[in-house]
Amino acid sequence: MSTRVCTFLCYWPQDLTDREHLGLHAEIKVLQGRLGLLYKDAAHWLYIAEIEKLNMTKRGYKAFSSLRSHVESSLSAAHVVPSEIETDSRPRPHADANANADSHTPT
Repeated sequence: MSTRVCTFLCYWPQDLTDREHLGLHAEIKVLQGRLGLLYKDAAHWLYIAEIEKLNMTKRGYKAFSSLRSHVESSLSAAHVVPSEIETDSRPRPHADANANADSHTPT
């Protein structure tokens, strides 16, 4: 590997495999070719893009945890225990619906 590749890849986590390092190098070379950037600028651009992805994921987790706490506080104000709520999002047939379906059959 060239020294430019080594200096950039030293900033990435050390637990990357050689294949992952070469993948990053290939992405940098593509950016360099498409945007006409220097290698270090393309590497920095890729690094910032990865950081932004992580920040967006972090913001998503914070938003959903905030939403969850608001829902739980609303449920507790309505005297519903959150553990009583089904966590499975699939619709379930109700026993009353099946009983009513039998009573409405034409004779």
